[in-house]
Parts: sequence; C-alpha cells; structure tokens
Amino acid sequence: MENPKIRRWFENLKAKSILTATVYRRTLGYYCELEKT
Repeated sequence: MENPKIRRWFENLKAKSILTATVYRRTLGYYCELEKT
C-alpha cells in the first residue's frame, strides 16, 4: 500500500481482525478500480 492513510486504516483494522481488514481492503480496491481512482 502506497498511501499512508490507507496503510494506517488497514493496520488499525488488522489489530482487531485480520480477516475483516483483508476483506475491507479488497472491497476498497474493487471500488477504486470501478471509480478509476
């Protein structure tokens, strides 16, 4: 992850649940691809 804000968001989620963090990151990635961001 290049964006430090996204990395911090992911690390905070991962501290509680690696599975939830991974699913949320994948979903964010799909959204960014759809929106071309």
